[in-house]
Amino acid sequence: MNPFMFLYAFVLFFVLTPGVLITLPPKSKKLIVAATHGVVFALIWTLTHKLVWKSTHSIFEGVEDRKDKREDKREEKREDKREEKREEKRQEKREEKHEDKHEDKYVKRIRSAPAPGPAEESAF
Repeated sequence: MNPFMFLYAFVLFFVLTPGVLITLPPKSKKLIVAATHGVVFALIWTLTHKLVWKSTHSIFEGVEDRKDKREDKREEKREDKREEKREEKRQEKREEKHEDKHEDKYVKRIRSAPAPGPAEESAF
């Protein structure tokens, strides 16, 4: 929330209240004066509120943005840690598969090799 916008609307409304600064049109009925001041208020508000918002929003935007950026950084760090853990698990699985694959080849090679005969045993 931008408290300056509240203050701006209050001051503008107060200043444009009939009889505070000026009464438009002078010496008219109350309803006509109120309607004229209402139109003047609406016209000035419509033409100026965005300018006032942009001018004053930057004051509060900095505070809010810093909070948001800090929270975003914290969330990024959390997500990075989660991703690192996931990647470590994937890497471990790959290594296990790789080890199992090589172990299987070695075991298959040993099992498929012909058994040494009596003459071959004595050669060693």
